Amino acid sequence: MSTLQIDIGRQSDGCVYMLHPRAARALQERFPGVHRVPSVFIGYDARADFETMHGPLWKQIATILTGLTWEQIEGMGGVTLYDPMDSELRKVA
Repeated sequence: MSTLQIDIGRQSDGCVYMLHPRAARALQERFPGVHRVPSVFIGYDARADFETMHGPLWKQIATILTGLTWEQIEGMGGVTLYDPMDSELRKVA
């Protein structure tokens, strides 16, 4: 796996973020003692706020989901987000 994939589940009032199962396995193999959370929910008032409000938080969401620092995440190839609403993979920079 070249990057850790985070899957996005959009709802009417926000999004649930979770590690893709392959990313979770890769993380567990490389960092067996890491403490991570299974999912993160970030709300919004309107779906149009998704990019504006959530985009700046993606690095923080990745660190919460993985239990790693951003530098450790970059060492694993970084993060991509998959949003099934638009079938797009987005690289978090």
